[in-house]
Amino acid sequence: MKRLKHLARQIQRKYRLSHPTLDNMVFLIEQQNYELVDFDPSSESFHELCHEIGYEYSGSPAFVYTSKNARMVFLKSTLSVEEQRIVLAHELGHILCEHQSSSASVMEEYEAQEFAYHLLHPPVFITLRNQLLNRKYLVAAAVVMIAMLAVGGHYLYHSRYSNYYVSENGTKYHMRDCLIIHDRVGLRRLTWDEVNSEIYEPCGVCLKNP
Repeated sequence: MKRLKHLARQIQRKYRLSHPTLDNMVFLIEQQNYELVDFDPSSESFHELCHEIGYEYSGSPAFVYTSKNARMVFLKSTLSVEEQRIVLAHELGHILCEHQSSSASVMEEYEAQEFAYHLLHPPVFITLRNQLLNRKYLVAAAVVMIAMLAVGGHYLYHSRYSNYYVSENGTKYHMRDCLIIHDRVGLRRLTWDEVNSEIYEPCGVCLKNP
């Protein structure tokens, strides 16, 4: 069944599935426009629904129902997480193999099970590939985040600080290139709060019209 193996590999590559989880199975089924429906086989409402849609329940832990008006995957609510993962991979196999009958044949069950096995057990080379791609994505996201923080920090810095400077013991503030500043070693940039506090006066040379 090379076709089924190839199909499983395509999905693993496309969605970068290194260790397929239950959430992955739910996502893949929803990608096929199927609604996931939990059911309790002891519930009277469930059997009424089966009667309404014309489905004869045989005791299976899950089944696919397709009609003109509805596309649903029924999943037994009492299954463990691992059982749900395996069963949904099997039902996804029925969907992708386009098994249309309400009661699958032996061959159809075999195909769905074969697909599920390959989907849930990626080979080492695909697992490594997907892990590297996912890590590359995380690194890229971290770089973007750092860049955003750097830009934000730069903006905050320049929004806080003015373009005026004062010497170490000076009483007037100047533009950085003011000609009358003699001691540039201790030159300090003022915040807008300091400029507006009137502690310092504007330079009469470089800031005639402050």
